[in-house]
Amino acid sequence: MLPLPLGAAILLPGHLLLGTVGIIPIALGIWLFYANSKTSRRTCLNGLGAGAVLLVVTAFSGMAPWLSQAQESYRLAARARVLGNKQTPLATYNYFAPNLPFYARREVTRYHSPEEVALYFQKHPEGMLCVREDHWKQLADTLPPNLRILARSPRFFRTHNVLLLQGEAPTSADPAIRSAALPDEKTHIK
Repeated sequence: MLPLPLGAAILLPGHLLLGTVGIIPIALGIWLFYANSKTSRRTCLNGLGAGAVLLVVTAFSGMAPWLSQAQESYRLAARARVLGNKQTPLATYNYFAPNLPFYARREVTRYHSPEEVALYFQKHPEGMLCVREDHWKQLADTLPPNLRILARSPRFFRTHNVLLLQGEAPTSADPAIRSAALPDEKTHIK
């Protein structure tokens, strides 16, 4: 049972306890293995039903909200809400998480070419853009010079980070905001 919390700690740093939920089906399976020969079928089925209910309640009441906060879209949207107002447009370039509009509480426009991103910043100079860090260099020639990196967040169960960029100077005096360059530890959301 030790590998479950350790696996959660490796896959989701800071969420060690999520792995302990896996103990429920393992304990239930062990109990069913031994109880099958010693108790009635009805007792085994009742135990199986109770264990299933316990697992579902634990997963949806404890794990789901915790896991949603570990996703990059939750972190980026929270940062966008703090550093911009609700009217500040938000867009993505070659990146999209289906739950981003929900967490951002606004419409999110998707772009697939550097030219579309250039037009977006011409139309909305104060706009925010989410872009994967590995796609950052594709946009280097088309991005406005006053662009700032507001946040960098690791992707949920993926290898690339996502950057939250904004044109012009944001209204916040946050020291993590700096001129656009490759991100460092100051702009990394933890």
